Amino acid sequence: MVGDEHSSPRRSTRGTTLLGAAVVLVPVGVLTILAIYAPDVVLALASPIILGGLGVWQLQAQLKANREMQAAQALRERKSRVYSQFVDLLIKQMLAEKQTEKKQARNGKHNGQKLALERATPSSATKRDPDPALIRHLTHLMGEMVVWGSDGVLKKWGEFKKLGAGVAMNDAARREQGLRLARKLAEILLEIRRDLGHMNEGFCADDVLRLFINDWDEVLQTVTDDAGQRSNGPVTTPQRDHR
Repeated sequence: MVGDEHSSPRRSTRGTTLLGAAVVLVPVGVLTILAIYAPDVVLALASPIILGGLGVWQLQAQLKANREMQAAQALRERKSRVYSQFVDLLIKQMLAEKQTEKKQARNGKHNGQKLALERATPSSATKRDPDPALIRHLTHLMGEMVVWGSDGVLKKWGEFKKLGAGVAMNDAARREQGLRLARKLAEILLEIRRDLGHMNEGFCADDVLRLFINDWDEVLQTVTDDAGQRSNGPVTTPQRDHR
């Protein structure tokens, strides 16, 4: 009796194993025989499975592509809002500078070309006190720019800030510094356009500045003439961006 009690589970286990093997091997054997003697039948049986698997894979790939497209579109929209706020802030600053300079020009403190340079460089080496509201807005916006701005935009902004920290010692040096600041600011705008998908073919920093300053070519000529009188040579006009 004891032997029967111990042998019964073993027989049950062996029976289960044999049954499982039969369940696996019999269909495999049948398919093997059919593949040899009736391949058309195997193909007919396998086609729905293969097509179903391909359909599932294609659906998953399409869903993944749609998610990536939606994420890219959401990122682009967020970048566009941040960049638009940044450009709007710069334009407001330029307009504020322009109004101030008009008042000063009526008092005979500035000439036309110097006004044009300073309109292009709201952060140039001038002695005006900045608008506190604009400064607060810019400080808040810089946090947004760090999070959403491209590497190229942030790099150009850092170069602009570094260049603006310098102090020019005379009028000619201030005009040249203002020119470099204006061009660096235009390079930021070009990087923003590039990040949003524009090619900027045949469109350089000076082209951007001509949109804001009507007499920009006269400004360039004035600064070039000033630089030509110094030992370091003239300020060269940058090549157009063909990237």
